[in-house]
Amino acid sequence: FLGGSVVFEKTIDQFKSENQTLSYNDLDFNRWQYGMTLSVGYNNWNAFIYYGLNSIFNNAFFNSVPIEARSLKIGLIFYIL
Repeated sequence: FLGGSVVFEKTIDQFKSENQTLSYNDLDFNRWQYGMTLSVGYNNWNAFIYYGLNSIFNNAFFNSVPIEARSLKIGLIFYIL
């Protein structure tokens, strides 16, 4: 089990298409992130996977549909000892 806190976040973005411009400023990120992690390895190599159990955003909507985005991290780590 892994938990963490967002200390500082600032976002300003703008998307342009042929007929409209969409911009947002300071998304409402969920300050407390927690999830399950699994790590297995042999010698200097470790493979890991992390799945976030809570949503990344507090109150985010797209076309009046709530966004329930969660994080998923998959990776390989090489340790030099």
